[in-house]
Amino acid sequence: MPAPLRILVAEDDENDILILKHAFRKAELPWAVNFVRDGQQLLDFLQRKPPFQNPTAYPAPNLLLLDLHLPRIDGFQALAWLRGQPRFSELAVIVLSGCNHPDDVKRAYTLGAAHYLVKRHDPRQLLEMLCDLERFAYRFVPKPAATALAAMSLEPQDGIEVA
Repeated sequence: MPAPLRILVAEDDENDILILKHAFRKAELPWAVNFVRDGQQLLDFLQRKPPFQNPTAYPAPNLLLLDLHLPRIDGFQALAWLRGQPRFSELAVIVLSGCNHPDDVKRAYTLGAAHYLVKRHDPRQLLEMLCDLERFAYRFVPKPAATALAAMSLEPQDGIEVA
């Protein structure tokens, strides 16, 4: 049986966050879901830096839904950093972007995204997308998701420097 999904959503648009939270509640899926609002918060969460030290409140994700156009550190930079960290090699990353430009899609896959989804802003379509996510997410999440859990207990490594 696959491990329960522990989803981290990296999204900066407040409207998208509200829509996603509503859709997750409405879908009534038994997932732990946390949100970060920029790329630096994403790296801080993954490295257990303040304020994300509490593993109960901020469980290690085994699935990352990543917006590409984040402030401070964009999704492409975050994905490149993530794939350069052996301890996060099995963290499944699904890009959730408002843009489906072929160059963005290609770059995301080249950097190691497992899948690329275009945001749906209609609440019914978003709910359908989450239900679809439930059906196929486990293809991307390692069967024992212990790798990401073990990685979270390691000492933080240097992140991307922000200018």
